[in-house]
Amino acid sequence: MARFHSLFLAETGQTPMDYARSRRLHQAHELLLESSLAVGEIAARVGYASQSAFTAALVREFGVTPRQLRRESRDKTG
Repeated sequence: MARFHSLFLAETGQTPMDYARSRRLHQAHELLLESSLAVGEIAARVGYASQSAFTAALVREFGVTPRQLRRESRDKTG
C-alpha cells in the first residue's frame, strides 16, 4: 500500500485521500451550479455527513461558500 501511495503522489502531486476529496468537491461544485438541490443534499451526495464540514471543505478548495458560489454564478449568467 505504501508503494501505491508513493507512486500516486509522484504521478498526481496529491495523496490518494487529497485527490478523492478534490474530486468530490469538484463534483459538488458542478451540482451547486447546475442544480437546485439543497446544499445539505449535495453535501450528502458527495459523501459529507454534515453541511458544516462540507462548507468548510468547499471554502478551503474554492475560497467561497456554497451560497457565494451560486450567487456569483447567477450574477454572471444574468
